[in-house]
Amino acid sequence: MAEAMWAAENFGGDQNKCMKWLEEVYGRNWRQVTKFSDHMADVREYYEYVLILDHQRQWENAKNSIT
Repeated sequence: MAEAMWAAENFGGDQNKCMKWLEEVYGRNWRQVTKFSDHMADVREYYEYVLILDHQRQWENAKNSIT
């Protein structure tokens, strides 16, 4: 799930697509204007988000089974 969310928001997970888009928007010297990391997020953030969601789901299941 994390990789699917990451790919959906980050040019399908393709760094070449991101660099091509940056070149279209900012021109050939896009590295002087912006950073690559500002436009393509790290997949780790998405893994952490999915892990938090799963933990919350497990906690809700545990609370429901106790009562």
